[in-house]
Amino acid sequence: MKRLLYTLILLFQLTFVFAQKKAVNLTIDKDGNPIQYAMFAYLNGDKCQISLALDEKTKWISAFNVLPYQETISYNFLEGTEVITLTTRIHKDSLNFYRYSIIDENGTYLVDNANPKKATFSYPERSDFPNYLELELAKLNVIGKKITVQMYHLSERSKIYTAVIYNKPIKAPAISFVDVHFNQLNAKKYTKPNRLSNEQIVIKDEKIVALNIGIENTELAELYDVALFKKTGDGFEKVYQTNILYRDKQYSAVIENAYLRDMGEYYIQILSRIRPGNGIEPHLKPQSKTTFKFSIEDHDAKVFTISEIVIFGVVAAAVFGAIFGASMVYLRKKARQNLSVEQQQKEIAKSRLDNVRLQLNPHFMFNALAGIQSLMNEQKTAEANQYLGKFARITRNVLANKELISLAEEKTLLDDYLQMEQLRFGFNYEMDIQPDVDLNIEIPSMLLQPLVENAVKHGIAGEGKRGKIIISFTRIDEDLILQIKDNGKGFDTSKTYAGYGLPLSKNRVKLLNSMYKENELFLAINADANGTVVKVTLKEWL
Repeated sequence: MKRLLYTLILLFQLTFVFAQKKAVNLTIDKDGNPIQYAMFAYLNGDKCQISLALDEKTKWISAFNVLPYQETISYNFLEGTEVITLTTRIHKDSLNFYRYSIIDENGTYLVDNANPKKATFSYPERSDFPNYLELELAKLNVIGKKITVQMYHLSERSKIYTAVIYNKPIKAPAISFVDVHFNQLNAKKYTKPNRLSNEQIVIKDEKIVALNIGIENTELAELYDVALFKKTGDGFEKVYQTNILYRDKQYSAVIENAYLRDMGEYYIQILSRIRPGNGIEPHLKPQSKTTFKFSIEDHDAKVFTISEIVIFGVVAAAVFGAIFGASMVYLRKKARQNLSVEQQQKEIAKSRLDNVRLQLNPHFMFNALAGIQSLMNEQKTAEANQYLGKFARITRNVLANKELISLAEEKTLLDDYLQMEQLRFGFNYEMDIQPDVDLNIEIPSMLLQPLVENAVKHGIAGEGKRGKIIISFTRIDEDLILQIKDNGKGFDTSKTYAGYGLPLSKNRVKLLNSMYKENELFLAINADANGTVVKVTLKEWL
C-alpha cells in the first residue's frame, strides 16, 4: 500500500513539473502577439528602443542585465535559441539620425553603421508611441554564438548603446589566487603579500590589512560579486559582499581587515549578479559554487625549554651593549616601518573609497538625466532647460573629483540639486545654517547629496507642494552636525532596499572612518509615518 502511495505522489509531482514547463512560452504572449524583450529602456532621451524577439526553440532568457556604472551596455543571455529577430522603435521624424552595427564574436561586422529602414509596424496616433515606427534590424542565426548590437544618434556619436547577446554556455569566473596583506609578528619589515592555499589556516595578526582576491580573467567577470561567509553556530553567515573590478590589468576584489578580525572558519564565494530570467533549465545560475575556504586562528605563544632560556640569556648579555648603541637607529627604522604599514592601509582604504565614488557619480548623473527626460516628455521645455543648466554646474563639481570641499561649496551643490528637483516635483526646502558654523570648513565631497537625493525620490517626490525638506548645519562643541529632515511617508530602516544611494553612502562612511581615524563620522537614520531624519555627525571636525 505504501509503495502504491509513493508511486502516485511521484507521478503527481512529475505531472505538475511537466505542466509548469509546458506552460512557459517565451515567444508569444497570452494574446498571441510576439514578445519583444527590451535590451535598453530608452536611447538618447527619447523613446527609441532596441528589442529582441525569439523563436520557439528558446528555453530560457535573461535580458537587460546592466551594471550601475555601465548604463549604456546591457548583457542578454539565451538558451536553446536558433533564430532571433532584432527590432528598434524610432520616431518617424528621427529615422535619418540613427545608425546601428551588428558584430559577431570574431569582430566581423555583419552590419556596419547602417540606417534603420525596414519598417514593419506603425504605432497609431492614440497609442503610447504616436508617430513611432517599429523597424526590423536583422534576423540572425545565433546557435552557439555571441552577437553584439550597437546603436547611436548622430548628435551623440560618442554615446554608443551596446547590447551583447550570448547564446552559448558561459563559464563562471573562478578564484585564481587569494593574497593576505599583513605585517607578520617578528618580521623585520612589512612583508610581501602571502598567497594562501585552499583550506589554509591564517595565523591571527593584529596588523592584517586585507585580502586581495584575484579572479580568472573571463569576459563576464564584472557581472559577478565576491562574498565573504563566516561560520556561526551550525551554518555560515554572509558578512560582506563586493564588486569584482578590473584594476592593474587583473580582475580582483578586496576584503578589508574590518571583516577579518574574528577567529573562526571562513569561505569566499563568487556570486552571480545575472538576473534569474524566464524559462526552464537555465544554463546560468544565480550563484556559482566557486569557493575558497580558510580559517583564522590565534598566534600560538612560544614555550621555551630551560636550555633555550640559558642560551638566550648568554646571547642577550653578549649583545646588550650593541643593542643599546644601536637603539636610536632601530627606533628610527621602526618608525619608518610603521609609517609604511599605515600608508599601505590608507592607500587600500583610498582605493576602496574611490571605487564607491565612481559608483555614486554615475548613479547621480543617471538619475539627473532621467529627470531631464521626464520634463522633456511632459513638454516642459523651459523647465528642462533650467534643469539642464543647474545639472551642468553640478556635473562640473562631480567631474572635478575632489576629495574634500568646503561647506559653502556643498551648500551651493545642494541648492542647485534641490532647485533642479523642484522643477519636477514642486516641493519646498529650507537651509538652516547656525551662525557659529564656519562655511570654509572642508568636508568629504558630495557627502550629503546622495542622502538628499534619497529624501527627494523616496520621501517627498509624490507630495507636491506639501512636501518639505529641511537641511541644517549645526555646531556642538567641536562636532559638526549635518541633518536632513523630510515630511514624507518614511520607511522601515531595518530592511534592505534595492536602491544604490543609501548603501553606497553607508559604505563610504565606513571607508572614511578607516582614513580619518581621529575624526570619525556617524550616520544615523530615523523614520516613521511622519517622515525621515538623517543625521551625519563629524566628530571633532571643527
